[in-house]
Amino acid sequence: MKYKQFTLEKPIIKFHHLLYDPLNVRTINSNKIQSIFVDVQDLVWIGTDRGITQYNWFAKQIRSYQVNSSLYTDVNIEEIFIPEKDHAILCYDSGEVVHFNLQSGENKPVHEDYGFIEPINDAMNFVEAEEGVLYIVRLSGITKIDFYSRTQSELLTPKPILGLLKAHRSKAVCVTRDE
Repeated sequence: MKYKQFTLEKPIIKFHHLLYDPLNVRTINSNKIQSIFVDVQDLVWIGTDRGITQYNWFAKQIRSYQVNSSLYTDVNIEEIFIPEKDHAILCYDSGEVVHFNLQSGENKPVHEDYGFIEPINDAMNFVEAEEGVLYIVRLSGITKIDFYSRTQSELLTPKPILGLLKAHRSKAVCVTRDE
């Protein structure tokens, strides 16, 4: 086997600082950033205490959405997931998981819009396992939601879960607490 040796030039990295400016509507909606999600189109979604912001770093465009919680006055979006165009699944720090319609601005508990069995009000975080599938860490265990087949299943664990680091297909890496 022959190997060809080569060196790469130093990459040029540009940083774009996104800051809230109350006098400019084309900024993020708050500097208190809780979460960041990059969707399949490489759009960056930023969750804050006042809603979500979509940042298209190729076009340098910002679009902010005001989101309201049905349970609390503060939003504090801890997790964002974009299962399909114009739809966002949000997890508030209160544990509420909602479906937010980006076109209409309406948000409802995720079980109402997707026909799942029970409301989710005790979520700690969630992670996308594969396209369209979320694993939601709850006080009672893990809930698997498939947005394409519109199914929900409960995966109980022997120990309390503190967080879900990574999930893919049938494997998950969890942080648990020994009692």
